[in-house]
Formats: sequence, structure tokens, C-alpha cells
Amino acid sequence: MRNISIGGEIISISDAMKLVDTIYEHAYELAGQSYEKDRSAKFRLNWPNAYEYAEANKRNFIEQAREDFCAMLSDKKSDEKTKKRVYLAILLERAFANGLEKLGHEADTRLQVKKNTVQFEGDKTENRKIMEKFGPTQNLRAEMLKTAAKISYKH
Repeated sequence: MRNISIGGEIISISDAMKLVDTIYEHAYELAGQSYEKDRSAKFRLNWPNAYEYAEANKRNFIEQAREDFCAMLSDKKSDEKTKKRVYLAILLERAFANGLEKLGHEADTRLQVKKNTVQFEGDKTENRKIMEKFGPTQNLRAEMLKTAAKISYKH
């Protein structure tokens, strides 16, 4: 089995994948937290299930997940083992993304949602405007994202 040398460590490819997955898992949790905030009736119609929303939209929360992991590195309460794993996860996730770009894959340019923003928290005034302008109908984008998330989740 092949190994990877990164951040002064040699780890197996399966361990590297698990470390990268921790960032995606945290992004999933952030998406779920955002789902529970103040959302419009249209949003709830498009996304009646928090799990589907989080699975379909977790990549919009990657930047915040990275920031949260970086904050753990400077937290004096975090133990050294956790800090080492978080550090390696950050390095590997960035290396993975850069490697995909070098292979010709387009960079992920999704809008990133950050904590303590209107996009994360929601806004009653904006929710009202959305309902006035667009009404309580589902949109095709949400349906497509839900379908894609279901397919990726099953595989």
C-alpha cells in the first residue's frame, strides 16, 4: 500500500482520505446549523429536510470549516494530537484541491457561506422579499442539487 509524506508525517492514503473527510464532515455540520436558522418559506419548500440540504450544500461551507480548523490550531485548550490531525487535514485538503486543478479540473467557485453573516443566519426582511418576488414555488436548482446529493450519498 502506498503512503503519503506531508507535514513531516508519513501516512497511508486511506488515513489521508479520512483526514480530508473530517473537513467535509465539519462543512456538513455547518450546513445543518445554517439550515436551522431563520429561513424563508420558499427555502423550506425547496429544502424540507436538513440532511438533504446539508449533503447537497456542504461544499458552500468548506471555507468556514477550514477557518474553524485553523482556529483549533491556536486554541490552547486543543490537545496536541487533535492539532496535528487538524493540521494534516488542512494540508491534505488544500493539496487535493490544488492537485485537481493541475489535472485540469475547474476550481470550485461556489459562494462560500460564513458564520455570523446574513447568508448563514438568515434575515426576516430578506425572507419576506423573496416570498413577495418569487412566491412559494420550488426551484429547479434545488431539485437538481437534491438529486445529485442523493446519487453521491448512495455511492
